[in-house]
Amino acid sequence: MHELQKIVIIEDDNVAAKVLEDYLLAGSSGRYTMYRVRTLQDACQLLCDESIDVIILDLGLPDSKGLSSIQTLRVASPHSAIVVMTAHDDDEDACQAIQYGAQAYVAKQERVGRRISTVVRHAFIRQQRQLVVEAQAHTDPLTGIANRRAFDAEIERCIANFVRHNVPFSLLLFDIDRFKSINDQWGHLVGDQALMNVAKTLQRQTRCTDLVTRFGGEEFAVVAATTELIEAFSLASRIRRAIDLLFQEATDEQPRLTVSGGVAGYMSSDNVLTVMERADTALYQAKQRGRNQCAVHLDNWIVSDQDEAAFDWLSQSVKPPQFQSTIS
Repeated sequence: MHELQKIVIIEDDNVAAKVLEDYLLAGSSGRYTMYRVRTLQDACQLLCDESIDVIILDLGLPDSKGLSSIQTLRVASPHSAIVVMTAHDDDEDACQAIQYGAQAYVAKQERVGRRISTVVRHAFIRQQRQLVVEAQAHTDPLTGIANRRAFDAEIERCIANFVRHNVPFSLLLFDIDRFKSINDQWGHLVGDQALMNVAKTLQRQTRCTDLVTRFGGEEFAVVAATTELIEAFSLASRIRRAIDLLFQEATDEQPRLTVSGGVAGYMSSDNVLTVMERADTALYQAKQRGRNQCAVHLDNWIVSDQDEAAFDWLSQSVKPPQFQSTIS
């Protein structure tokens, strides 16, 4: 668990904000980095630019009033602890604030001396422990990468970002080719090692903004945030080729390993199910066409990275019939 370092105070009353900042700095011997903003919009912008440990929120802001501010901040910065400051000492509001994602609820009349510094530290510790629990719940125990629960949360986040801000994202599905034969011929321990090797390669080949997950069994998914379809197809092909190169020869301890992949970009008419169906259809076509290849789903067309002209076609938005085929 890292140390508490950065705090933002969201308060439109400059005098109240200054008093609160002085209390906090006095209680920490001046080691905190403090930020002050007056509106929820400014806070969200700051959270995009800085990794903030604790958010101290006044519920009566010029552009947002009430507990809904907590939900907005929780989406903007899932890892931050949130301390709610309010003039209303109401038990029902306090319980609801915690349900919305706050770690502490303090009436302003209680904000004296060292108390606020202690409240902030305790809220930070509670949030750090919660993050550890959530990380364990969102991690596949065998491979150490994210699991299906983490995938579901990330794709919902990306869809919300697409709807609100038109930020693109793409979905990549991978399946280890002939995995049942690996388990049958080599045993389940070797099969488990194959899963771990593919997971490590996926992590090495993807970016920090991509979420790599074990989707189930021998299937993996990558949620490529802020990624257009063409870039996602290139990423999928690079991953597939890296696995092919690393495990191209069987040894006494390691079987030959290849994967097939399917790619789909999220569109305005999509939902979770439709984008997954298109990626899965592309994956199925890659398997049907011989495995060890990636296919991309575009409208009713499927294009494989084994087609020599595929990347040129995608970059130029041309549809030469010699390498396209419809979904069968």
